Amino acid sequence: FFFFFFFQAEDGIRDAQESRGLGDVYKRQVIKRPMDLGTIKTKLTTCEYGSCKEFVDDVELVFDNCVAYNEEDSDYGMLAIRLKEEFRKQCQLYSLDYYMLK
Repeated sequence: FFFFFFFQAEDGIRDAQESRGLGDVYKRQVIKRPMDLGTIKTKLTTCEYGSCKEFVDDVELVFDNCVAYNEEDSDYGMLAIRLKEEFRKQCQLYSLDYYMLK
C-alpha cells in the first residue's frame, strides 16, 4: 500500500503545485519543515530511515504541511486530512500505530 501510494501521489501533487503557479518563496514562508513524497520514496528505496517512527513522522509531516499550506477547508487540505486518516488506519493494520503517539 505505502509504495503504491507514494509513487502515484508524488506526480499529482507536483502537477497541482505547478498549475497554481506557486513559488518557492511563499512555500518557505508557510512551511518551516518541508517534506515531500519524493523525498520519502528516496529515503525508503535507499534505506535511510533508521526507524519506523522516522518514516511515520515524515509521512504525517507531508499531510500536515499540505493542510498548513492550502488551508484546512480547501480541496487539497480536506484531501490531506482524509489521506492522513487513511494512513493512520493502515498503520494500525500493520501495527505501526505505536509510532504515531506524540
